[in-house]
Amino acid sequence: MLQHDHLRRLRGVLEATDEIQCAREAAGDPGARPRTKKWAREMLQVEKAMARQRPKVPEGQWRLRHGIWHFEGGPDSQGYVPEGMSAAEALERFMLEERNRGQGPQYRNG
Repeated sequence: MLQHDHLRRLRGVLEATDEIQCAREAAGDPGARPRTKKWAREMLQVEKAMARQRPKVPEGQWRLRHGIWHFEGGPDSQGYVPEGMSAAEALERFMLEERNRGQGPQYRNG
């Protein structure tokens, strides 16, 4: 059973596989390696080594200070809460916008 993050990593490796390699395998080229469990392990090891070399993107955090929520850090902290507005005010504005947006047609059985 694939654990935790392995499924996401395996999907990324398979999606990033070279299209030329896929075409060779589909054409039945004898030089093309079949996709086996060993192949997948090797590709995951390569992806893991490449992931270690990439710089980590800091994630933002919500912090409660003096009863007011503030978003700190992250690549774009301005995208969540507009400048000059507290997180509580942004939440109220979002809830009002959602209430005004409506829910659309409802399905009723019967």
